[in-house]
Amino acid sequence: PNSVDKEVSIRIVAPNPSIHQLTAPSIAIFDMQGRLVWKQQEATTPEQTLRVAVSDWTPGVYIVALREGGTAVLKRLVVSE
Repeated sequence: PNSVDKEVSIRIVAPNPSIHQLTAPSIAIFDMQGRLVWKQQEATTPEQTLRVAVSDWTPGVYIVALREGGTAVLKRLVVSE
């Protein structure tokens, strides 16, 4: 798992727009009880880096969910003290 204590960077790299039709991705972070703790509605560019401050979050495991069209990618994030 990815362990962070102050800030996490989420990098979005879209496929080649000349080949793939792009829709705006939705990014959300959930705690292990399924509660939404952070959400970004859409990326504004095909490639961007989002920075999320986690220093006020309770240490533990979180799930980062990226949804684009009908596809979802889930990654584990560990927030430490």
